[in-house]
Amino acid sequence: MQEFLEQIEIREAAGRDLADRLRTQIAELTAQLAAAEQMLERLKITRETILEIAPDLPGGLAPLPRPTARSSPSSKTPRTDCTPRTSASPWTPAPSPVTLKGPAPN
Repeated sequence: MQEFLEQIEIREAAGRDLADRLRTQIAELTAQLAAAEQMLERLKITRETILEIAPDLPGGLAPLPRPTARSSPSSKTPRTDCTPRTSASPWTPAPSPVTLKGPAPN
């Protein structure tokens, strides 16, 4: 009987360890989700601001495409617009490619 109780204690300890690790992962993912949502809100505000001031710019601004909703949250399309950064702010937009015009710098 003692052996059974020891096995239960071992399994309980393993269960507590797993629960602790999962709680840690949930906390980390919650922080990453909050940062991603904040970034999306900033991008939305930026888009709205650009669209508001576009008519006042010299030469105007070609209309920007409106974002479309993803077909499903579990879409398997890889993200190419963000790259991991720090734990405080895990996502930042990927840099846009730059095309230099004119002669190359020396």
